[in-house]
Amino acid sequence: YGSFDADKNFLKAHVDAIRRGGYTGTLFTADGPTDRMLQNGTLPDITATLNFGGNAKNAFNTFKKHRPGQARMIGEFWVGWFDHWGKPHASTTAASKAGDYEWAVSNGVSSNIYMFHGGTNWGFYAGANWSGGYACDTTSYDYSAVLDEAGRPTDKFHAFREIIRKH
Repeated sequence: YGSFDADKNFLKAHVDAIRRGGYTGTLFTADGPTDRMLQNGTLPDITATLNFGGNAKNAFNTFKKHRPGQARMIGEFWVGWFDHWGKPHASTTAASKAGDYEWAVSNGVSSNIYMFHGGTNWGFYAGANWSGGYACDTTSYDYSAVLDEAGRPTDKFHAFREIIRKH
């Protein structure tokens, strides 16, 4: 949320609605690793997580300024990106992602690998992004993921498995 706005009352209204609905579990926010995003997208009594695709050490140095002593988690560790119609396939290398994953595991940072398994968006449900213009997502959600769209292990799978095995 912090990428887009800074309305704490809006965030609090969501928390209140979820609690009134009977949910008593842990809530968390998931924002980018910048001062602005962490200031805008978090609430003091709600766990904060970070979403990013690289430079984990720097991301958590920024996080520490805002949430000293809080448990650290990568809400979304982006190992790839969306494919857009008419553009080249978005891909990342295992080496570029394994370094950040190694840093996180070595430093006690929990992580959610996004996407671990690529997939397919059916019909007209793929969505779009805005980056200086409307960019339609393709129906493939391969995402340069750890397991590809067909479920096959990629080089990232093997690299991440070795990091987990080591630790």
